[in-house]
Formats: sequence, structure tokens, C-alpha cells
Amino acid sequence: MYGIHSIPAQFVIARNGKIAAALIGYQPGDVRLDAALGRAGIRVEDALLKKGEEQISQREAEDAKRSR
Repeated sequence: MYGIHSIPAQFVIARNGKIAAALIGYQPGDVRLDAALGRAGIRVEDALLKKGEEQISQREAEDAKRSR
């Protein structure tokens, strides 16, 4: 009904009320939420931001491979 196909599903809502990020799934050491919060304007430690951005890029590449 809501388009959720995996648990957990986390959504970051920006100050303007729009979805800034949708994060699906979890793996130990996952800091994608920190990167998503940083993208939405929340102050996040630089090291967590960098690691989270790397994890987001890696997940996007994996998802692209699966959808082929």
C-alpha cells in the first residue's frame, strides 16, 4: 500500500515537509541515515558523513546491478 518492500524503511523529512531520503534495509555499521540527515541540513560529524555517502553510493550501485 505504501510502497515498502523491505524492513526497516527509514525516511528523512526535510524542513520543507518533503522526503529528503528514503533508506531501505540495514547492515551492521550502517551510517547512511547520518549522511541523509547531513544532506537535509542537520550537522553530522565529517567522518560519519563521508562513510555514509560511500555506503549510499555502494548501495545504489548494488541496486542498479540487481535491476538489470
